[in-house]
Amino acid sequence: MRDLEQRLCLHEACRHVLIYSHVVDTLEYLRVPVPDDPESPIDEYFPVVVHFIQNARDKGQTCLVHCSHGMSRSATFILVYLIERHGMSVLEALQYTRTLRPVISPNVGFMSKLLDLERHTHQLCSVDLQKYRKDRFAAIEELVMLSPANERVVDA
Repeated sequence: MRDLEQRLCLHEACRHVLIYSHVVDTLEYLRVPVPDDPESPIDEYFPVVVHFIQNARDKGQTCLVHCSHGMSRSATFILVYLIERHGMSVLEALQYTRTLRPVISPNVGFMSKLLDLERHTHQLCSVDLQKYRKDRFAAIEELVMLSPANERVVDA
């Protein structure tokens, strides 16, 4: 029950949980113990998270991905899924997810890991990390990485 309390309580003030047990038995959980710290090795969990989400999708089910504020950790995992399984660039995935949840903003360390994944997966870098470092909440068009000829690498 202690582990379940930690998953369901989004705020420290929550000390009591009432659960309809039939529902809990039908849920599959994946706990990812990563603090929202730019130095956290979140990329170590990318493969298992993508597999977990894809497994749910393959069964025709949905998958709730959440963290304390729904801005950085959970956003990072959704972006990873979109990059790996839907072939999106980081910029495209960020643009798409921000249409659904405008506050999405992985911390700078997580964004760096996403850009590493993008380089490895798609051989490109669509977000200018220096611009992102200055303003994580900047409009998508302000984050576009320009090529040496000042052309957009990926259309925003």
